[in-house]
Amino acid sequence: MRRPFPSLFILALCLAMVRPALAATAESPFTLSARSAVLMEAKTGKILFAQDEHAALAPASVTKLMAMLLVMEAVDSGRLKLSELVTASPEACRMGGSQIWLEEGEQMTVADLMKAVAIVSANDATVALAEHLAGSEENFVRLMNERAKELGMKETVYVNSTGLTPDDPKKGKNLTSAYDQAILAREMLRHPAVLRWTGTWIDYVRDGQSFLRNTNNLVRFYEGCDGLKTGFTEEAGFCLVTTAKRAGLRLIAVVMKAPTAAARSADCRALV
Repeated sequence: MRRPFPSLFILALCLAMVRPALAATAESPFTLSARSAVLMEAKTGKILFAQDEHAALAPASVTKLMAMLLVMEAVDSGRLKLSELVTASPEACRMGGSQIWLEEGEQMTVADLMKAVAIVSANDATVALAEHLAGSEENFVRLMNERAKELGMKETVYVNSTGLTPDDPKKGKNLTSAYDQAILAREMLRHPAVLRWTGTWIDYVRDGQSFLRNTNNLVRFYEGCDGLKTGFTEEAGFCLVTTAKRAGLRLIAVVMKAPTAAARSADCRALV
């Protein structure tokens, strides 16, 4: 059974109307396991709740939310078509972690690659899109950092498009904050077509041969949830940027460095 709109949310909303965002204190209506968290009302950008929201933390695959934004901006501006074919490079095919096992020279549409990124967090699909759009992943990462700066994401720096930990420590690492990710998620929602993928529980690519199941369990088990992005590495812990809409009200919740996948989902359920 899908649970009703939580009274906890109503309490948070009422408190937000009379005071600035709450920190995680004794008066806070939320008890979260995550290191950092934010609850934002999507339409206005008002912060309803915040817990260590400016801490610069490793984002893991939440990194891909910026990659997805750049792709959607290119699509909506006409610079890229969803039907366009992308050819997988050797570099894209060498990506580890979550993937859809692209083979060198394999072609897939932008739409199917975005589906793979959004639903199963495919690293190979992310790099293939990055190379196709910017000529190389390095150029794409430069665009990611430029866009982050434009959006006022002050705690964010990207060194790759996937969120994977670089093999070479000298390359640095991706960093972001819960606050920055709420800003990014709100900007992503200006391109609502992305929700067709982030809000899908099960789908396929390669004419039904490759099965995809969403890494965000709330898409199936929380009414109104239709996005956005999960992440996990040992360093980052379990991260989630999610959004849900009910009765015309859309909220964005971000949790960073939760101890388990179940805990990050529980934290977001408590917030939205």
